[in-house]
Amino acid sequence: MQTHKTVIIVLVLIMLLSGLTAGAKKNVSVLGFSAQGVSELEAKSITELFSVYLVKSGKFKVLERDKIKTILREQSFQYSGCTESSCAVKIGKLLNMDFIIIGSVIKLGENLFVSVRQVAVETGEIIKSHKTDGFVINDVDAVLKKLAEYFTGSDINRRAQLQSHSEVRRIYKLISDNLFRNEEAITRQALNLAEIDRIKLYESKRKGGKIAGAAVLNYFIGFGLGSFAVVKHPAGGFVQLLGELTGIGIMIFAPGDNLLNQAAAIGVGFLVLSCFRVAGIISPIVYGRRFDRTLKQVLDIQLLTRRGGDRQLRPDYAGLKLNYYF
Repeated sequence: MQTHKTVIIVLVLIMLLSGLTAGAKKNVSVLGFSAQGVSELEAKSITELFSVYLVKSGKFKVLERDKIKTILREQSFQYSGCTESSCAVKIGKLLNMDFIIIGSVIKLGENLFVSVRQVAVETGEIIKSHKTDGFVINDVDAVLKKLAEYFTGSDINRRAQLQSHSEVRRIYKLISDNLFRNEEAITRQALNLAEIDRIKLYESKRKGGKIAGAAVLNYFIGFGLGSFAVVKHPAGGFVQLLGELTGIGIMIFAPGDNLLNQAAAIGVGFLVLSCFRVAGIISPIVYGRRFDRTLKQVLDIQLLTRRGGDRQLRPDYAGLKLNYYF
């Protein structure tokens, strides 16, 4: 019975370790693609762009080319022109990689071709091999993205969208928690967002369209209701609430000695109440404009002013036009 338990435990441990190993990212190095009919600079640029898309796929841990050169230089290994599997295996062992990717950039007439092979360092076996159809240089980005997807089995566009969505949610939370306290963090993280995402984020969080509603509530109902409920400015709401309660308290608890004292106390209380009611109009306007100005700055939103006086978000992407008014 004890033996059976031991066997089951061992099998479970093996399954867990296998799962962890399968889920781990493999180490990959991309050697400089050889140039055939193109310049070395063009071949290097295509290699770099292909490496970027491998990283974006999230499937591999890609060793930077500068580190490759440093390690091989320390080992006194000359790898320029390495296009054979045997050479790739030697380099892979020196770099302690799981796979080495080698390739060529070929120009025939006006068309470019990219041929790429993935070599397993341990066995020297070519795991995958692919050659693109002919393309012109203007299409190189799309071609290399598809080529990377072939080797990684990953939808890079979809992954980028999910990553962008996750970053937007993180920034959204930082803005909601406290824009002014989190300015530096928001500025840093917003650098990773496309302009269209920053514009959408700005439109969803700005206070511009809510200022009038908050001011009306603060004036006609009072007690900071507009600041609390509409523009989410508790500090301004508490100031108005306490000020108006103070004014009401002065009027209710006016001295009862004589009519003149009561009238004076009621007048003072009413004046205090009126002052804070007016402050309740000004507070959301000042806060809302400051909030929107800061939000625009941390998200790096660029604006154009049109002749008509209204302002328009710059329509650099997809003809996007979003108006806002103060």
